Amino acid sequence: MHAATEMALKQEMKGRHRIVYWLVPAMLVILYLTVHVVLLLRRVATEPGDFGVFYYPATRAILEGKSPFSVIGLIYPPLLPVLFLPLGLLPYLGARVAWFVASHLLVAGAGLWTWRAVGRDRTAALAVLGTWATSGALYETFAQG
Repeated sequence: MHAATEMALKQEMKGRHRIVYWLVPAMLVILYLTVHVVLLLRRVATEPGDFGVFYYPATRAILEGKSPFSVIGLIYPPLLPVLFLPLGLLPYLGARVAWFVASHLLVAGAGLWTWRAVGRDRTAALAVLGTWATSGALYETFAQG
């Protein structure tokens, strides 16, 4: 093979590799945003989930001087509504959205921590992103609050 042709072929392969190098992580991020954010935003606004049925009412009960266990069916430890007190100061929808955003930030922080713990390289990043983007458990957690 001619040296110039071989060099051009190597450059072309390098360019393709660079595209694939960024395409897979970008697709995983888009999948995550689509499944865990875009598709759930309507549910966050219209369905109460555990947040609207238990967390928020128990927090509001504390702020009104009542027992959090005045909320029928509350089975969570009493510390949980205490931790949610700042959200109880907000109107329901604002609190629900704030908790939704905080949940995503916490998951991102856990992903970063996991990436650091398992090697801080591309393989670790793809493993974390892949798990993050395709986790049915995350979908259910974000949907329920």
